[in-house]
Amino acid sequence: MIPSNNSETTLLNEGINLIGDNSFMLLDAEYYELAQQLNSDKYYSEIFDEPVPINHNLADYIEECNDVFHPSFCFSQEWSLTDDTTEQERRKDTASADRTIFCTAKCTTCKNCVCRKNGLPCTDKCKCADTCCNLVKPTFEHEWTLNAVFPNVNVEPPTNSGPRNLPKHLSLPESTSIIWNDKILQHIYERTNWKKEYCIEYEQALNDHKEWSNTKSKHEKKQKRFKRKYEHDNENMVQEINDANPPPLINDILESEPKVEPFAKYLEKKKGCTIPNHYSKDDIKGFLQICQIMGLSPIPNYYDYWSIDGENHAFYACKLIQRIMSRKRFIDIHMHLSSEPNFLEDNVNSNSRHYWLCVKEVSVDEIIAAFKGKIRFKQYIPLKPHKYGLKYYALSDSTGYIYAFWLYQGKESRYSHNATSIVLDLVKHVSPENHVLGIDNYYGSLDLARELVNHGWKFVMTVRNNRPSYLFSEGLQKKLPGSKTRKWIHAVNKENTLVALSINDNKRVNFLTNLGSSQLIKNKPYVQEMYNKSMGCVDKSGIFLHCTHPPFRNKNWKTVHLLQMMKTSFVNQYIIFKHHINNPGLTLCDYLKHSLAQTVTFRNPYFTRTTHFPMKLKKLERYQLCSHCKDSSSRCGYKCMGCGCYLHLHCFTAYHDPKFIYY
Repeated sequence: MIPSNNSETTLLNEGINLIGDNSFMLLDAEYYELAQQLNSDKYYSEIFDEPVPINHNLADYIEECNDVFHPSFCFSQEWSLTDDTTEQERRKDTASADRTIFCTAKCTTCKNCVCRKNGLPCTDKCKCADTCCNLVKPTFEHEWTLNAVFPNVNVEPPTNSGPRNLPKHLSLPESTSIIWNDKILQHIYERTNWKKEYCIEYEQALNDHKEWSNTKSKHEKKQKRFKRKYEHDNENMVQEINDANPPPLINDILESEPKVEPFAKYLEKKKGCTIPNHYSKDDIKGFLQICQIMGLSPIPNYYDYWSIDGENHAFYACKLIQRIMSRKRFIDIHMHLSSEPNFLEDNVNSNSRHYWLCVKEVSVDEIIAAFKGKIRFKQYIPLKPHKYGLKYYALSDSTGYIYAFWLYQGKESRYSHNATSIVLDLVKHVSPENHVLGIDNYYGSLDLARELVNHGWKFVMTVRNNRPSYLFSEGLQKKLPGSKTRKWIHAVNKENTLVALSINDNKRVNFLTNLGSSQLIKNKPYVQEMYNKSMGCVDKSGIFLHCTHPPFRNKNWKTVHLLQMMKTSFVNQYIIFKHHINNPGLTLCDYLKHSLAQTVTFRNPYFTRTTHFPMKLKKLERYQLCSHCKDSSSRCGYKCMGCGCYLHLHCFTAYHDPKFIYY
């Protein structure tokens, strides 16, 4: 062991000889190895981030390394080296925060951390900083004080809340299309009809395809006539043709066949090239109106909305939908409907924030849009009305108004989906003054609470036991009485800005807040009362959205996103209109009914020709079934001159009614 003496003469007497002014050597082999480590370029550069000096004295070197800890030795004021395990354990346990410990790289898991390998925690001066998981964990007793006094905070409601920046003439439901506006409809119309232009003229490709189809049908007829002719003369000719030995005539026909169809199919399948559908804006608008009507009156199969008299499900028929659009047209638009998800999301978000100011209570939660197709970011939340679908992170107030939201798309999301970042991204659009924020245990954490305190928010949140563990699982939970008694315990942090509360309810619940402590309000703590008031805002918005959900399924997630944006817009417009006319009893269904009744657009009526007249049949033709009622008990004696259908005289008007045309 090297004696603890700082004088250079003592070190020389114990076996260290200084050679010249800038080098040294230990007589003993063990000390010689130690000296090599001291003079190592690699080790010195790792510690001081600079090369080894040329002229360096051992005593000065020891003085500079006085506070440096190394795996094989340590320096102190006495410069002692010991193999005593108790002494090493004591040094590890009493490692102070001001000791400078340098790591080899910045890390999050401490895989390559020198501090972790030495069994020491990283400190504030370590390069790992706050991202390292090897930091010293604060103790509950050091950070929090049990049952300290924390006064209840009474947050006054904001003076300005509700609708704002509204147009002058906003007295009828049909005039409230301010969020789902013409700009969005124009975008859907353009995306549905034209995505990209063709590399060649579309009409030319279409004409070539039609010409090829006509030529192919003519060649097939010639082949059939050729086969029938030889089959009549020789029964074995058909077998010879099938054995790849056809006559020269068939070879000439096959070789002269134009090769246009494969190129036309290539154009249809090419990415970004779609056949123009020639839909009008009224068609797109009518399709969206039908989706709203279906949401108000859902049925098992949406085909039955177009059912007619005499069919099994005629009582499901909706004449309003039949007058807006035919079933084939509706299905065709549904197949080709297209939009840009980010464009819709940004426009609905900006319009929603432009026409509304949040009320006092706001909350952050998830909304699920029902979808069971194949997509990698489909989510499953069993406690939601729709368990499978697209997940939206939303900020709503107590009226159910969706103030801000964004779609979760996994790694392709435009925002960070860290629990703390989600809340901070959503609440940045709301002023923290005169608002109370409610957060559930999915987002609640001590880090989020500190960030909200720094931003000036008043909040109440629930926290899981393991987030953070030292506060609840190792602190309040151990001091809380048994679960059979309804009791609670709280603690206040040393800055007197946060209150942690644990309560025995149906199960143990943990709260973090800066609104108050465990003072009783109606036989429950004040914090619990404020949490019940502020939470449930997003759930109320989800109820409104569920009331207008159309009954048909979608295979494309972009169509689901489009319908979700439309429903969100109409829910927000309903809340704006209800507060504008000061009618709290107005329901969402009544609002949509009045709005649709005034804005729905019917297609042009179909007028039949004047040649449809009943004609009495002759005796030989009187035993025909009626084309309308198909009643086998009575035969019809009349026939329509225009369409040639056999009809009863009392069925003639019903059969030619325009409602059959809408089918």
